[in-house]
Amino acid sequence: MSGRTTEQLLHELSQNLPPVRPIPRIRSVLAVVLAAWLGAIALDWRYGLLREGAFGALAGADARFVAVLAGLALVAVGAMLASLTSAVPGRESDTRLCTAAAFTGVGLAAGGGLWAVVAAAGSESDTAAGAFLCLSHATALGFLPVLMAALFLARGVAHRPRIGAGLAACGAVALGALVIHASCRAGGALHMLLGHALAPLFLGFALAIPLAALIRHWGRAN
Repeated sequence: MSGRTTEQLLHELSQNLPPVRPIPRIRSVLAVVLAAWLGAIALDWRYGLLREGAFGALAGADARFVAVLAGLALVAVGAMLASLTSAVPGRESDTRLCTAAAFTGVGLAAGGGLWAVVAAAGSESDTAAGAFLCLSHATALGFLPVLMAALFLARGVAHRPRIGAGLAACGAVALGALVIHASCRAGGALHMLLGHALAPLFLGFALAIPLAALIRHWGRAN
């Protein structure tokens, strides 16, 4: 019978195991995502559509406007955190809680948008003009944040990459839509509903599959 101790046996067995890649802390990744978002806003302010006084829409905000704004903020934080925690083993309960918060945010934003549409029914302000422009602008502002989130998901242990990718896309687009909603002066109830409130939902579904493919590709490369 061998005189090797359990400690020695464990050491010998561990010699053949591949090294484990450390997973960055969620708060550190979230800080990077938010920094990327602020960087995107700064770039847009310098070269894009945002200009001084662009956030003047906040001054005349009513309850419907605030409901959409609060809903988008909840989607941004909830969906992004749900995506990041989904790639960390043992954080399943956090993922479920954050996903529920994101869905609550979608309901709040959509409710505010629908309220505005009902209130403006039949009036000249009930228009969807420019909604696509706001959708594309929100996506552009969310590009850097979702890229940072995708890099983390590629390093993590995502059991459902499409869901994680979809949540990351929803969160990133909601960050962009939050800025667009606070700065857009186009008006129009349908515009607010389709171009602002529902932007994370529309684009989250649209971007989930290509983003998941990118995450898998980066994961294999690492």
